[in-house]
Amino acid sequence: MSDLHCCASQDVPRKSFLVAGSKRTPIGQHLVQALLALIDKHSLTADVVICLGDLAHQVCSAGMIQAWDHLGEIQRKLKSPLLLPTIGNHDVDSRKVNGPDPFEIPKTIHPDFPCPESGDRDMFWNRGFYHAAIRNRASFLVLNTVIKHHDPASAERGTFDNKFIGEMQKYLEAAYPDRGNGSPPIRVSVMHHHPIIHSTAHFGSPDVLEFGDQLLDVLGDFGFQFVVHGHRHEPRITRHQSRNLAQLVFAAGSFSAQLSELASRTKNLFHHVELASEGARSGMTGRIRTWEFTFGVGWEEASEHSARIPYESALTSPQPLIEVSALIQQCDQSPGGVMRLPDIQQHCPQLLRLLPSELASQMELLRSRGYKLIRDEQGQIVQIGKVYSS
Repeated sequence: MSDLHCCASQDVPRKSFLVAGSKRTPIGQHLVQALLALIDKHSLTADVVICLGDLAHQVCSAGMIQAWDHLGEIQRKLKSPLLLPTIGNHDVDSRKVNGPDPFEIPKTIHPDFPCPESGDRDMFWNRGFYHAAIRNRASFLVLNTVIKHHDPASAERGTFDNKFIGEMQKYLEAAYPDRGNGSPPIRVSVMHHHPIIHSTAHFGSPDVLEFGDQLLDVLGDFGFQFVVHGHRHEPRITRHQSRNLAQLVFAAGSFSAQLSELASRTKNLFHHVELASEGARSGMTGRIRTWEFTFGVGWEEASEHSARIPYESALTSPQPLIEVSALIQQCDQSPGGVMRLPDIQQHCPQLLRLLPSELASQMELLRSRGYKLIRDEQGQIVQIGKVYSS
């Protein structure tokens, strides 16, 4: 979950659908209550619940406290032993409206925020990160990319500069003497700001994380294959090649912010991610399932048309290679010149493991060769066939 932007009831205009103290019925009008129902419906569980920052809107104390309570509800419903939040620019009083310490509100909303161990909390506020693990299965490095937001000028973009990267590297050298070759096999980095450019036709990316490429290089040195962030309110999965490791960078959508212009491109989203790996430097596989929120209805399976991400996105690293000529030949040899999903699973399963953007490129390439790849409303492949004109 990311970018809740929870606000107080008296805030006008409201910038979030998540309002502190709001009524929980009708269920389809309350994002958290509707999510709890979704979790029950699909019997969802999770090893870890991650919140990518901007719990509150414009440092709203009531909103931040309510968001933290909601995260606890969701954690319990998912039967998750681990809750890992970070903070975003909206959680920091960079203008010092409420006092001289910009971090006073997030530091005081709860004794266990952002993590229950006092040593980890000190690391987060002073060194810019904390570390958590699920036995020998997975580890998480949670970054504070607003650690230097002490005034309006410094809050213009995320910052995790060489000083903090150096501190992080020293910690990782002690924590992972194998330099990323041993256990745990799954290593995930969590942050609010995007470490790589994230722009669209109408929105630039001036707030990209400063020193983001250097940060990803160091994370890659220690086997962190999966990097997840928020801030942009728009979902995206990107491949990034650091100096020593192929990484997947996942931008999560906003859980509950009112999206304004972005509402024509995406919706409020909740993601359920599954990861598997044989080792921190071996290949990674997994999937992301995404639900979109419709006010008055609740959470439904996401559609690529409305959410810019399909209900189910495959995660595979390194990138699968597709032999288009061989795919076309197999299509021509199939009954009726059409490859349906079972045929694709048998003869070209790597097509089902592409990222959404990569699949879109393959669709265009096939189209240029006179073939069409058809997907359903959720973005899943249905069939491939030759296009005939009359």
